[in-house]
Amino acid sequence: MDGNDTAILGSGTKGFTAAAVLRLVDQGHVKLEDAAYLHIDEPMKRMWNTSMVEIFGARAANVTVHDLIYMRSGIADFETLLGDFDKKYLFDTPNQTHSPLETFQFVGN
Repeated sequence: MDGNDTAILGSGTKGFTAAAVLRLVDQGHVKLEDAAYLHIDEPMKRMWNTSMVEIFGARAANVTVHDLIYMRSGIADFETLLGDFDKKYLFDTPNQTHSPLETFQFVGN
């Protein structure tokens, strides 16, 4: 893969994401007990002018890096929410590129 490739967000990315985050932990750039927003909000503000709390609500401020990579954040699974995410993004709009922000907003709503 390179920067021009696209992929569907979901289960296939979990292992890669966790490995990348744990490499940052090993290098001392991130701590598992850090509030996740400390590392996420700056890029979210830069890319989409929003934050974790703005999308997921006040409780998102308490989510740690550990919570995210161990899938214990309390943020809902987008595949089990109202409206069937897979149907909307995979079948109703095939071959269309979607921003990750759309996924976050879907879950947040």
